[in-house]
Amino acid sequence: MKQPAEKVLILSCNTGQGHNTVAKAIQEALNKRGVPADIRDGLAFDSEHASRLISGVHNMSAVYAPELFVLGNRTAERATARALETAQPTGCYLANARYAAKLYRYIREGGYTAAVMPHVFPAEAMTEIRRRFAPDFRAAFVATDYACAPFVGETDLDLYCIPHSALAEDFIRGGVDPSRIAVTGIPVQDKLLHLPCRKDARAALRLPQDAPVVQIMTGSMGYGHTDALLRALLPKLPPQGLALVLCGNNAHLLRSLQKQFGSERRVRLLPYCSNVETYLASADVLLTKPGGLSITEAAVCAVPTVLTAPLPGWETQNVAFFTAHGMAEAAETPEALASAASALLRDPDRCAAMRAAQRSNTHPAAAEDIASRLLTSADFSRDRSFQDA
Repeated sequence: MKQPAEKVLILSCNTGQGHNTVAKAIQEALNKRGVPADIRDGLAFDSEHASRLISGVHNMSAVYAPELFVLGNRTAERATARALETAQPTGCYLANARYAAKLYRYIREGGYTAAVMPHVFPAEAMTEIRRRFAPDFRAAFVATDYACAPFVGETDLDLYCIPHSALAEDFIRGGVDPSRIAVTGIPVQDKLLHLPCRKDARAALRLPQDAPVVQIMTGSMGYGHTDALLRALLPKLPPQGLALVLCGNNAHLLRSLQKQFGSERRVRLLPYCSNVETYLASADVLLTKPGGLSITEAAVCAVPTVLTAPLPGWETQNVAFFTAHGMAEAAETPEALASAASALLRDPDRCAAMRAAQRSNTHPAAAEDIASRLLTSADFSRDRSFQDA
């Protein structure tokens, strides 16, 4: 019997732009191999309203009510531990299982031969599909942080792509079968692998060639007390220095900073940028929120980095991993962050050591690796069996 042509469904989630950016990187790698790949919002298979509500609550709590975000994360961790002990599904699993039949029909009608999930919510729905309808449908999870997130351990997929070998035990303790773990790195888009040189990047952005440039990335949603950070940083910058602030999608943050620093010649304020690779190539030092994708992009681009205060949970684990491996420094107060950035500007040897650590602990070809495993892994050689939804 002739096997169907490969076609991959990538199921992401709008709880932060990082998941969608990872999805695009995987899509690029599959398309380069001639394999069609479609990206869909996993939660939208429940309903568009549910997707907007869940993503909105997540994003707004992270920005404006971090104590609520912390509570949610701790609740998720306890629920996952209880589920692993009792073999009973969490409420999160049951919520995602609810749209499994609808998602399964979409997969069948679309002719998809495999699925990859850079978010745990659709990974739970896919687990339900494999348990109820298609036990041999190929499916992979891609971690987007340097930690095993809550609920991952109650999924049952063929492949779990993790960022680094040092994290394997974390995922095993979290409930993942060690035989299904692959160390691939976190995927970045192809454009980050072909950076312009600093001279060309600064020319493209109309930045002075000889100015020390500190770049502040607040994440796609614009987190952090950036105004206080700028006030602490400016006195420590050389007279010709420049602070670039990428405000993400937070229009309120951009307007607020424009009111406070619009007349400051050493500050440039920018909304969400699609050419982040050019800005990374232009920077001497980066100050960034420690989201998994953001710090991976910085490390792949080998930019000396200082990590800002994390949200408790996997961002805290991201900071711990990067600092332990010499890939970044970290501080929490505006004054300490400014001092760390200033110290890096004055210490080329420390910057060189950090770049070396970044290069030795990242996998720039992660997307290609995942695409290859998804299409050729022995785990994926089984025939598919479909049942009616």
